Amino acid sequence: MPIDDFNITHEQAAQRLTNIWQAQNLVERQEWDLQQEEDDKVNRQDQEWHQQQEEEHQHLLEEEKELTREEEWKKNFPPVQQGSHIFRHSKTTVSACYPQTQKG
Repeated sequence: MPIDDFNITHEQAAQRLTNIWQAQNLVERQEWDLQQEEDDKVNRQDQEWHQQQEEEHQHLLEEEKELTREEEWKKNFPPVQQGSHIFRHSKTTVSACYPQTQKG
């Protein structure tokens, strides 16, 4: 029995509507998949950026710690200058500063 003036049967109309619905679902699924891929890409890039920032932060902290250690070392063990009282007598050798053991 024809539906309205389209000269198709109810079964044919149902099949055409099913085909339209399936095609629309396919398009929507493809769009959804593309959006998921884009979201995943953005998330990966964001995660990589955060990881890079964390690595740079850790590197800067390590550099700061090293500089602090160097400054502490300089404060606790200042460099001996040529004109210091230890080296005033040019004929004095370092070994002369240590007591000699007696051979016996």
